[in-house]
Amino acid sequence: MLVNTKLSISAFIQYSSVSEFITSNIRLRYNPREGNDLYIIYDEGFNTDRYREIPVMPVSRIRTIMLKYTYTFIL
Repeated sequence: MLVNTKLSISAFIQYSSVSEFITSNIRLRYNPREGNDLYIIYDEGFNTDRYREIPVMPVSRIRTIMLKYTYTFIL
């Protein structure tokens, strides 16, 4: 989703029936000018079948927040 020319948001959800796992990813991109990008990324993974192993698995398998900055050098 493009909020304006400098700010965009994207989200992805993926399900694996083999591992009984759902992964979600939300990415916020800020582009103040051409060649510069700032990303804030949130990832989370969920166990959908928590009771298949003993001890019981937690609901959330992984949770990550990342901050990334890219800058393009012109030589």
